[in-house]
Amino acid sequence: MITDDGNRSWKQIFVYASYEENKRGEQLSILRSVEGPGEYGRVMMGDFNDILCKEEKESVVVRTEGSMTMFRDFVKHCGMLDLGFSGYPFTWWNKRSGLDAIKVCLDRVFCDP
Repeated sequence: MITDDGNRSWKQIFVYASYEENKRGEQLSILRSVEGPGEYGRVMMGDFNDILCKEEKESVVVRTEGSMTMFRDFVKHCGMLDLGFSGYPFTWWNKRSGLDAIKVCLDRVFCDP
């Protein structure tokens, strides 16, 4: 993809990470190896199946601190920016109500600065 000014090309990486923590860790290790920034900027987008902080999940079931730390370390290592969002803060829910409801922000877009 070329930007409007024609000066920078971007690697587009689409992600669908596993819900299993150990497999997700392996996938993040592979994504870490994608070079950037450099001649080509990186854009990673998709379902990372993890959260960066506890506020990104609404549920009685708590996400482990280790899982969040692994994801935070991945983002920090890659040096990418989270482009954020506007609107409703959760991108997935289990379509249940009350104490059985789980709402989570799993989908994101990261890019090189």
